[in-house]
Amino acid sequence: PGEHLPGVYGACAFVGWYNGHPDYRDLDPPLDSDAVAVVGVGNVALDVCRVLAKTVAEMADSDIAEHALSAIQKAPLKNLYMFGRRGPIEAAFTPKELGELRELERAIAVIDPKQLPDAVEGAFEGREKGVKEKNLAIFKELAAHRPGTKPITMKIEFYASPKEILGATRVEGIRMERTRVENGKAVSTGETFDVACGAIVKAIGYFSKAPAGVPMNANGTIANADGWVVDNLWVVGWSKRGPSGTIPTNGPESRDVAQRIIAEYKARPGADKPGLRPTPDRVRETLFNWLGQNLGDWRVLDAFAGSGALGFEAASRGAATVLLLERDAYLVRSLQTSRARLKAEKILRVECTDTLSWMARAVPASFELVLLDPPFQQQLLMPALQAAAPLLVPGGFVYVEAPELIAAPPEWGLEAWRSARAGAVHYQLLRRSG
Repeated sequence: PGEHLPGVYGACAFVGWYNGHPDYRDLDPPLDSDAVAVVGVGNVALDVCRVLAKTVAEMADSDIAEHALSAIQKAPLKNLYMFGRRGPIEAAFTPKELGELRELERAIAVIDPKQLPDAVEGAFEGREKGVKEKNLAIFKELAAHRPGTKPITMKIEFYASPKEILGATRVEGIRMERTRVENGKAVSTGETFDVACGAIVKAIGYFSKAPAGVPMNANGTIANADGWVVDNLWVVGWSKRGPSGTIPTNGPESRDVAQRIIAEYKARPGADKPGLRPTPDRVRETLFNWLGQNLGDWRVLDAFAGSGALGFEAASRGAATVLLLERDAYLVRSLQTSRARLKAEKILRVECTDTLSWMARAVPASFELVLLDPPFQQQLLMPALQAAAPLLVPGGFVYVEAPELIAAPPEWGLEAWRSARAGAVHYQLLRRSG
């Protein structure tokens, strides 16, 4: 009861808010109370508590969103609670992350020593037992801390399960029930206690949200065979294996899957076509940051589509229409397959044609954005840039990748707007004057 009240958030939304995810940018959680409760005893719950507890200086090297950092620093927090249904041995922390609680500048982490066993018992072996023993050692250090010795007290409480969220028009507290562990499961005792708080974050489970038609496993992961899902779709991280591990786990796994994708791509007919050079992810992300995360209802022309990476990205950013031009028949079929798989026929159109010939007969002022990434060695860029200029509406953009920065003649009406470099590739945006 009470989960509908303002101030109750899933960890995905709350973490998305302070990480700057566009879907959760405007979450605006109420941090006007002196207490926040987090339900869960894993690394996600730990991360939420640490972010709420850290100072501006401690967050200086992080990429936390500025709006979240400002809201957290203004919050009158005095108490943070982390609740787990089972005991310290069952907690899913990793020692490195847990150990950081010993070093917080303005928060003191505390545990009731009566909740801690003398040693790790149970059928644990190898690395799993080692992790639990390290965690228990850290818990015992935290149990020696005294509440109130720093501005914020972070209390980790085990054997407590949420019973009810309290409040009339918003979260005012949470009612917890004492538990005990029997055969590895939390069992209710009937004893309850209330904790006053103004916001609650639930970090007790993770289920992936798959695209339409993508198969799911019963445990909430996307069905896959070592990362491969179906067709050209791959998955990594928690969506692949479940909610375990952090960046040191996800990074190597992601690289392994990326190597498999590269190997399969190179094995395809046409993959070694001269000049086919997909735009790197980092460059693509920078480009769409320049343009804004949402392209509104822009009309976009991807003039030398190749792999289609730029055009498909524009479609995912809200473009009304995207036209992909490509003269290679094999690549055209690949683009059409990808379009069908994404069910994007209403937005994306693919034409097998010579780009310069098509642009010469196109209607002027038809696009808000033209993407130009022709094969470097074919000397197509400047003719294509000249042909693209009249196709732009006033204020429209043309994106260019080239071995060097491009300066368009004044009569073309294109002004340099943004530019950067990635390795040997210069990439830039030019804007149509008027």
